[in-house]
Amino acid sequence: MADTTLPDSYVQKFLNNFEIGKINAEVDTMTAARFGVRSFPTVLMLKPNGMEIDRIVGYLPPVEFVTAIVNAMSGIGTLDDLLNRLARKPKDVEITYEIGQKYRWRGDYDKAAAYFQEVMMLGC
Repeated sequence: MADTTLPDSYVQKFLNNFEIGKINAEVDTMTAARFGVRSFPTVLMLKPNGMEIDRIVGYLPPVEFVTAIVNAMSGIGTLDDLLNRLARKPKDVEITYEIGQKYRWRGDYDKAAAYFQEVMMLGC
């Protein structure tokens, strides 16, 4: 993403609206551990108090990258959004799976495993 998505003029113009920080998680291991970063690239969207809104894990092309940030900042597809949606539709396999993925990418493997087990039970 550092070579294609981030330098894209559309992305650069969009990112002017945000405070941007960049770390090398292989060097700054304390910060990476604090946020459970285990895959690269990982883009974190944080509130001013440091609480996580959402994250993007893996490569996205420019338009999809901006769309993912807009959705997250609007509360669409975030962990909180998915948990609220699951409360309304407790047997939804897709939502349950996405919650498992969110926990997986945050490094919370116990919670991820519980949701993935639920997916397997619902899929039977």
